[in-house]
Amino acid sequence: MSRLVRVLGVLLAVLFISNPGTALPTASIETTYFNGCNGQLEVTGSRFQGCDGSRLTEGVLDGHWKQVWTENCESGAWNFAVYEKCNGSWVYRGTNILDYCPCAP
Repeated sequence: MSRLVRVLGVLLAVLFISNPGTALPTASIETTYFNGCNGQLEVTGSRFQGCDGSRLTEGVLDGHWKQVWTENCESGAWNFAVYEKCNGSWVYRGTNILDYCPCAP
């Protein structure tokens, strides 16, 4: 009988303690990828993650540029940043929108 109680205790612990659930994101993030320079840009793909945990991906998630919009789910505060791919790594370029290409091939 005591063995049965121990087994049931372990099963209940596994069911109720080991699965804490999935936390929702703290920010909504939209990333758009581009190729091109000097105002001649082509969108290659995009990725979106919503505050409700939803996700949407379209196209190719790579390019010469990416711009990232982030919005805090609680406060609504937002941030915008532009990155350029240089030698395989993303380099922060501030908030200037894709206006020159120092790392262009």
